[in-house]
Amino acid sequence: MKSKLPNYFSQSFLLTVLGINLSLFFYIAGYVKNSQINFQDVAISLYVQSFQTDYMTFLMKFISFFGYPLPASLAVIFVCWYLYKQNKIKFSLLFSIVLFADAIGSFIKWLIDRPRPTGEYLQIMSQLDSRSFPSNHAIHYTVFFGLFIYFLERGVIKASPATSVFLRIFSVILVLMVGISRIYLGAHWLTDVIGGYLLGSFFLISAILIAQKLKIKA
Repeated sequence: MKSKLPNYFSQSFLLTVLGINLSLFFYIAGYVKNSQINFQDVAISLYVQSFQTDYMTFLMKFISFFGYPLPASLAVIFVCWYLYKQNKIKFSLLFSIVLFADAIGSFIKWLIDRPRPTGEYLQIMSQLDSRSFPSNHAIHYTVFFGLFIYFLERGVIKASPATSVFLRIFSVILVLMVGISRIYLGAHWLTDVIGGYLLGSFFLISAILIAQKLKIKA
């Protein structure tokens, strides 16, 4: 018999977090729109890059790789296909919100039009032509692995208790590390990453609320 979901999945709690989340995102978006480069961002980026080694650079590039459009999209398609094959079609459709979140992130990048970090301030190890705010990597990893953890909690994705704990911890580590990797590689400022986490959390919580509202069962 499936256990009751923890209190942090209650609708009232999620709606409260959603409101706070969205307010913080709009505040940071307005801040970076009006002040596109600030001392705090530069100082934090320089501090993160001070730990630079060949091994660390390889690790950060590896973690970031799965957030680029092609591998990110393929990973979502694979999970949707897996859920579909398990006759969990509604959850498969729900998981596709990851791609929608990525698209919205790209639109907001165009809207805010914040330049990427440049060699004038940092060492740039990841050259990109797109704009900087918010970090789509942070958005993608937050929604992708957040829903993955939620599906483990709901029993949508089956795993033994030990494996489930390992996968949850591993997922959280990846979500945290991708933000650090984007700063380390000179692809984003800290405020870009925070904005990405906030927007990703918005879509993650929205997806969970949709599942609850429609009473989608595992």
